[in-house]
Amino acid sequence: MLTPGPGMLFCLATGLKSGPRAGFRAALGAASGEVVHISASAVGLAALFRAAPPLFDAVRILGARGVRKNSVALSDSPDLQAGSSQ
Repeated sequence: MLTPGPGMLFCLATGLKSGPRAGFRAALGAASGEVVHISASAVGLAALFRAAPPLFDAVRILGARGVRKNSVALSDSPDLQAGSSQ
């Protein structure tokens, strides 16, 4: 991640306004919210894939194709050619 998101900005603003203890509590709250959202996403996807197994296979195959495409693009990168110096 290159730029801070709204959670990071919230923690920073809270810490600057109310002190480090409040900033730490804001960070704990933001992290707790992320855990809840990630868990809900995982449960929802699990239910969706259980209800429609072909959808899981499609996502798995598309993911494998994406990994393969990225690995081929990376192996063709001029930075990885023999004799390059850094």
